[in-house]
Amino acid sequence: MAHILSSSIRVFWAATALNLIGNLLGYKELAMMTKPFLLITLAHYTWYALAPQGRLAYAMTIALLFSWLGDIFLLFDNTQVFFILGLLSFACTHILYTAIFLSWGRGKGQQSLGGIVLSTALSLSILMFSILYGNFLWEKTGDFRIPVLGYIILITMMAIAASWRFQKAHQRSFAWALLGSLLFVLSDSSLAYGKFVSPYPLQGFVIMLTYILGQWCIVKGIVAHES
Repeated sequence: MAHILSSSIRVFWAATALNLIGNLLGYKELAMMTKPFLLITLAHYTWYALAPQGRLAYAMTIALLFSWLGDIFLLFDNTQVFFILGLLSFACTHILYTAIFLSWGRGKGQQSLGGIVLSTALSLSILMFSILYGNFLWEKTGDFRIPVLGYIILITMMAIAASWRFQKAHQRSFAWALLGSLLFVLSDSSLAYGKFVSPYPLQGFVIMLTYILGQWCIVKGIVAHES
């Protein structure tokens, strides 16, 4: 088991390094060739890391496989159909992550008053950012307006669900999963800006760096909770 886990994670980080180098230096072919290996190897690692947990292992692995499908579809996002399919795939990931954060990803602990205040403040901050950024994008998304709005709602719910694990999950698990959720939000916000507003320098690198780290942090948070 340890050999399988170490092999999966080595391949994941090797693919990550090559993908980021490709995006940083403008080697588009390298970035495209390595992208399909990212989430499939992370899903493989997660399955074996959580294997004793039964349904949680299935839920996390399926969530990551939906992200893997999203990565594949977005390789061809110059066509409307593939962009929508990518959006739907990642929407399924966020639905599963939300369910995991609200059920398996939390313990039986009760929040103190300070914990409730912190989770409420985090939730309101996430919600405010989503409202403001969604309003900023509204006129710029054109035919994608409704799908993008739906997606914003789902990813916001996911991040808010992560913020309510404070004192209900192990401290490390809460911190990693929340960080991962926020990085995921940042990645998708960066992607939306580049697609609907204006391309910017190192766009691919910024999107993939925050996306990969976000997914890894979420996995690390859930695995830490169940360890």
